[in-house]
Amino acid sequence: MRIRAIRLRELGCFSDPIALEGLSGGLDVLAGPNELGKSTILTALRTLFTVRHSAQSRFVESLRPYGGGAPLVEADFEAEGKLWRLRKQYLNERQTVLTDLTAGQVAARGDEAHMRALELIGRNGEEHGLGLIWLEQGALLEPARLAEGERSLLGQVIEREIATASAGGHELRAIRARILQQRREIVTDQRSLPRGAFAEIIANRNEAERELEAARIQARAAADRLAQAEVLRNRRTNLKNPSVISARQERVAKLKRSHEEALAARQQLKIAEAKVEACASREAEARRAHDYLARSLAAVAELEAALSASDVQRRALEVKQEALSRGLDEAREQRDELRRELERERQQLQARLELDRRREAAVRLAEASTRLAEARSASQRVDELRHLLAADKVTEERVSAAAREAASIATLEARISAQLPKVRIHYEPGGFGKILADGRPLPDGALLTPSRPLALHIEGVGTITVDPAVSESIEEDEADLAAHRSVLADLLAGMGVGDLDEARKRLAERQRLERELEQAADRVETRAPHGLERLVQEVERLTELAKGDESSVGDADDLPDRPALEAAAERLECELRKAEAGLERLIQQQSEAREELARHAAESRARGERLAALNSELPPADQRSERLTAAGAALAAALEAVNEAVRERTAWREKAPDDAQLRALEAELAEAQRQEQNAAEELAKVERELAVLERDIERDSQDGLSSRVSELEQQVASYREQVRQFERELAALNLLLETLDEVERQSRDRYFGPVVQRLKPYVHLIFPGAEVSFDQNLGVEAIVRRDVREPLQALSDGTQEQISVLVRLAFARLLADAGRPTPLILDDALVYSDDQRIETLFDVLRQAAASHQVIVFTCRSRTFDQLGGTRLKLERWAA
Repeated sequence: MRIRAIRLRELGCFSDPIALEGLSGGLDVLAGPNELGKSTILTALRTLFTVRHSAQSRFVESLRPYGGGAPLVEADFEAEGKLWRLRKQYLNERQTVLTDLTAGQVAARGDEAHMRALELIGRNGEEHGLGLIWLEQGALLEPARLAEGERSLLGQVIEREIATASAGGHELRAIRARILQQRREIVTDQRSLPRGAFAEIIANRNEAERELEAARIQARAAADRLAQAEVLRNRRTNLKNPSVISARQERVAKLKRSHEEALAARQQLKIAEAKVEACASREAEARRAHDYLARSLAAVAELEAALSASDVQRRALEVKQEALSRGLDEAREQRDELRRELERERQQLQARLELDRRREAAVRLAEASTRLAEARSASQRVDELRHLLAADKVTEERVSAAAREAASIATLEARISAQLPKVRIHYEPGGFGKILADGRPLPDGALLTPSRPLALHIEGVGTITVDPAVSESIEEDEADLAAHRSVLADLLAGMGVGDLDEARKRLAERQRLERELEQAADRVETRAPHGLERLVQEVERLTELAKGDESSVGDADDLPDRPALEAAAERLECELRKAEAGLERLIQQQSEAREELARHAAESRARGERLAALNSELPPADQRSERLTAAGAALAAALEAVNEAVRERTAWREKAPDDAQLRALEAELAEAQRQEQNAAEELAKVERELAVLERDIERDSQDGLSSRVSELEQQVASYREQVRQFERELAALNLLLETLDEVERQSRDRYFGPVVQRLKPYVHLIFPGAEVSFDQNLGVEAIVRRDVREPLQALSDGTQEQISVLVRLAFARLLADAGRPTPLILDDALVYSDDQRIETLFDVLRQAAASHQVIVFTCRSRTFDQLGGTRLKLERWAA
């Protein structure tokens, strides 16, 4: 099978008809950006060959575009040395048509066409499991899981190449069963867990080992107690040493005295710091009084100078305000005049546009009226043809049924004739006409096949009676023959014809009418794609537009042409925009001038109010200088008091420790007291622990721990030897099973030989020296490189994708070598391949395309330019 063209309409992202023409049958490449519709084309092709036209599933509904429609798919393909076309339409006016393009005639319709197409592509009626050749985006990262039909197809091809060697297989399975049964008596199948006597011995061993470990722990604990008792005796001696006790007591007393002196110094420091704060407060108050008086006097002088200068600035702002008012009036008058002129030009332009629309509508009306007449004529012909086809009783299904009945009749007649005796008549010279049957002379060379007793009379000689053999099969065949003849007669009568040839002629005429109906329907759809009613409405709308309102147009001869009117209007609009912009600037300037004048007046009032407030707060003018001098003297006295208090605080700060030093002293005192207390508590604790250990040591000597440990060690050794015997037996059984697995693997390798033979050249190009292993269902298990077996799932995404492509190329090559060429379709494959490896993969695809068709859909145009092959592009399809 080789695909030559793909066409579709109203499917997925394609509302309009599109086509992919000119496929070479070798290496074909469609490169384009994302959302071009490549995956939609692949979905359409898969749907065409796997989904019946009568299907009403959610999947078929999902094929409909957002705007609605009836999905239509068509493909041209080569099979059995001919060129075929399969066409299917779904949801509305559902149909399937298979056309033999080589002979130029329809080969089948409906479900018969669907099944015939599956036979042509080598599926033998199997609709599912086409994942071997239809590879959508993302599918290459999944292992090649073949459907049952695909495994069967590949299995048939493989078995034709090799003689399946199964000798000894039954014996191997029997031996394996016995070994597995013996192994099950020792361990379980799934997790190899011990069972039976093996599990009981292991449990006994584990229990003895636990008892032995407990006894050893008790023995080690007894030894530890002896050592611990000696340590506690030495510790008790150290804790009771008189010199150590005296040193601890002296250290505590010294630290207490230092702590009391530190607290007294810190109290004096607090008193000095309070005095510094009081003096600083008085100094700050004197400074604020002095600074306030100085700032107020300076502000009075500044305000008096500013009020004197503000009168001149106010008069200048009033003159500017009057000039802006005059300019604003002139700008408004100019803007209003431009608006009136622009309105006159727009009215003339509107009249010209209305006249142009009426003339354009008249042209479109003539074209729409022509299409309406043609569509009505074609629609009338469609109704006539549908009426004729509805009245015609000769259908393709009835003619096919009649042809099957006629073939069955011919087969039965031939079978009956073959079972009847045959009597040939041959005369000697002078004997012509002397052999009679039923009183009539028989001609020379006559052949008789009697189904009942036949009497042959020879004049002057005698009579020969031929009795046909009695056979139940002949009677059954004759009954079947009568039944088939009755069915054929009913079929011919139902169609109103005399014989099968007349029915076939009538069917040919019906098919001609159906083609004419399809052409007429296409003409209706072409002339009126949205329906006759919509086209009639369009003609009526254009008629109204062509008439228009005469009063709105006026005298068309007086109107300037449209470009002149548009240019004049555009010029006036530009001048109006400039005038309005200038007016806006003047308005803005006037507003700013008003705001500036108001702001100036507000500032002058504020200055006057501030000056009056300051004069009311200050002393009389003749006393202000004397008051400022007195404030300066008070500030100097406060500063001297602050300096004296700071010197006193500094002296106490040198004597008193800071917070960190005090905390360290307190911590040291607490630690000395804690050590003294801990020593007393530890001595009491050592006395108690030593009394307990001495009682335990006395009890250990009475228990005999060493003899118990020796007895348990002998028991554990005996159990361990029994476990080892079971483990040796299990190892022997596992070795036997591994040997059987190797024998079966060698047999399986012979079965996979044809696939590996096709795969090896491809694999060695990408992975030199590597081998690919399969499971029993022809699925890839692992790749072996440098004697290291790597499971498929452990490989990178790029390597998994490349192996998946190579394996499918090997399957396709195997089918091609068996006379069943199958195209391999890749949708955005090799996305994880690096630059160097993808060049080698291109060599593989070109090599594979010499044996079978390879179709590549990709969004990476630059990268796949190196691939070569026939470049495809989407075209509009005149469906």
